Amino acid sequence: MNNILLVTMSLDIGGAETHFIELACALKKRGYNIICASRGGSFVRVLDEAGIKHYEVPLTSKHPSSIRRAYKMLEKIAADEKIDIVHAHARIPAFICHFLCKKKNIVLVTTAHGAYSTGTGLKYVTRWGQKTLAVSEDIKKYLLDNYKLSEKDITVTINGINSERFSPGEADDSIYDELSLPRGGRNIVYLGRINFDSGEYAFRLARLAPQILDRYPDANIVVIGAGDRFDELSREVEAINASLPRRAVFLAGARTDVDRLLRIASLVVAVSRAALEAMSSGKRVLLAGDFGYMGLYGEEIKDACINNNFTCRGFEKPSDDVFLGDILRALSDDEETSAPIIQAGRALVMERYSIERMTDDAISVYEKVKGRSYGKKYDFLILGYYGFNNSGDDALLDAVIQNLLSLQPGLSLCVLSNMPHKLRDDTGIDFFNRFNIISVIRTLHRSEALIYGGGNLIQDVTSTKSLIYYVSVLFCAQIMGTKTMLYSNGVGPVNKKFNRHIVKKIVNNVDVITLRESISHRFLNEIGVTKPDIYETADITLTLSPPSGERIDELLTGENIAPDERFICVSVRNWKNNPASFEADLARTLDAVYEERGLKTLFIPFHEPYDREISQRIRALMKSDALMLSGSYNAQDIIGVISRGALVLGMRLHSLIFGAAADTRLCGIVYDEKVRGFLDSANIADFVNIEDAAYESLTAALYGALERGEGEQLRASYAALRERALLNSRYAIELLRRKNY
Repeated sequence: MNNILLVTMSLDIGGAETHFIELACALKKRGYNIICASRGGSFVRVLDEAGIKHYEVPLTSKHPSSIRRAYKMLEKIAADEKIDIVHAHARIPAFICHFLCKKKNIVLVTTAHGAYSTGTGLKYVTRWGQKTLAVSEDIKKYLLDNYKLSEKDITVTINGINSERFSPGEADDSIYDELSLPRGGRNIVYLGRINFDSGEYAFRLARLAPQILDRYPDANIVVIGAGDRFDELSREVEAINASLPRRAVFLAGARTDVDRLLRIASLVVAVSRAALEAMSSGKRVLLAGDFGYMGLYGEEIKDACINNNFTCRGFEKPSDDVFLGDILRALSDDEETSAPIIQAGRALVMERYSIERMTDDAISVYEKVKGRSYGKKYDFLILGYYGFNNSGDDALLDAVIQNLLSLQPGLSLCVLSNMPHKLRDDTGIDFFNRFNIISVIRTLHRSEALIYGGGNLIQDVTSTKSLIYYVSVLFCAQIMGTKTMLYSNGVGPVNKKFNRHIVKKIVNNVDVITLRESISHRFLNEIGVTKPDIYETADITLTLSPPSGERIDELLTGENIAPDERFICVSVRNWKNNPASFEADLARTLDAVYEERGLKTLFIPFHEPYDREISQRIRALMKSDALMLSGSYNAQDIIGVISRGALVLGMRLHSLIFGAAADTRLCGIVYDEKVRGFLDSANIADFVNIEDAAYESLTAALYGALERGEGEQLRASYAALRERALLNSRYAIELLRRKNY
């Protein structure tokens, strides 16, 4: 992801052009291979000096023939330079690059430097990238109000200022000679374009020259900038100078050494980046531009300036009397008055408007779209048994999200769930109904990769209907060209012959499979699934950690459990093969543990309401007082409660996994091969098979686990599992970045 094509209209003098140049040079220093394309202009020299390749492309004309020519040239550049990301900085380049990136499946990023006109249908032909950088909060609002952009696809950035280049210092005498400017005078410098849609204040300033000189005879006006109306301004300035006792208005034209010229200024009239450059140079600034007028910069307008990026958007333009009054006031202020304002202005630039921040913003956006194809809204669509009141499966979702975002912050994620309204949060993740076929197909089409996030989804023990659902979604993803991954899954058993045939056919076309235990790997080999990349990892919920001690105390107290209470955690389920005496035998075992070891029982239901029902029945058979969690908690809270227990006696797989995540001793009740598989992977020898779960075997297994102790070996085993669990997200990110051919 190192080949970035930056595209803009031209590289003549201007704020957006300076932003473009500074960003290109900074990205080059960070190790990116930067290629630039524009019509050309004064700043091309800066790119040449930085060793950045520039292609001259006709990107300023809306004429169809110019657009076609520019498209063909950019298409060749993208192929020759093996471009990974195109970053467009103006309306015409963004329009052309939209079609190029769509055809070539290249990621498009755009930067909004201003509020474009939306009249005469322009709103509908304007194109924005998969991610957009807005140079201020009000530009972000403009994008949200006028275009169908998602807020999470907009990143507010800044105009980064080179504070080393634009810094206070003595004026270069050669500037006075070059401009034939008298030394020692008060110099009012205008900095900006002189175009039909800009440059109004250059004309107004020149016309006010006689009144300014009446008050300050040593004053000079220096206009830096060029554009379509420069010749008109030149003629008007010539007439104004002829009417004055001496030449007082000087035209510097377009310059690339603005930093040198700013050092001669007593006052700078500018907006946006030019205003920030002047502030960085230690100058008083009068904010006056084509969008409005804010007057002399000071702390009282600081927040408003930050919000509109120093453009004056939303502020009324003044009369000439107001404009003149602000100029004269600035020229009359002594050092005691102006010095604090100047110092605060430069400090603001240093703190908030650094090139490093601007570059970091761009790179963060590039990181967010790494590996994504053009037009894809989501990096990952996540599907699992979510939203069914099952703590273990919902914990899988928490772990998937945390692990992916820890590796690549800013990923765009979407989740298919049974109860999307209950899972929706403030993280910017979208949730849709897994049984709404339109939502499923739409999100598959808009997602780079589909991942089955944990659990035992590909099996027909629950039902053939469940199996068909999951393999059908996989099949739809495959025919749409969406990458697919089984992420920390258990697979099997699949017992029916036809079901095995379907699983083999569809799962063999999955891109990557990570398995939480070896039993699933053996099953896939058995049915002939060998084509995907298959890795044995570990269950992702092992990567979740308990909350703070204070939070755990709060949880226990809320359940009327003393924080120092001694207990074991018990998780059971109403399984079809439970022995008839299972509940009575387990109640007797738990009573014995309390009588002999002083350990109470804390039942933890993992799947409501089913686990609570069987837990209540066992509790009613016990002679000792037993506890039961009554609240609804997230996975990390439950892990926190378990961490205070002496042991987990678990039938539910995730009760055992939560116990390992909490570094707690384990004793298993094996009702399914997946439970045995996990215990084997954790080197846990204390368990009883459900068909043998009588009082004697339950007591022997439970006491064996208690007597075995925790020890370094157990903690080392859990740590190794966590390391393997972290591999799941690494394989997922590798898949995301894999090119589709």
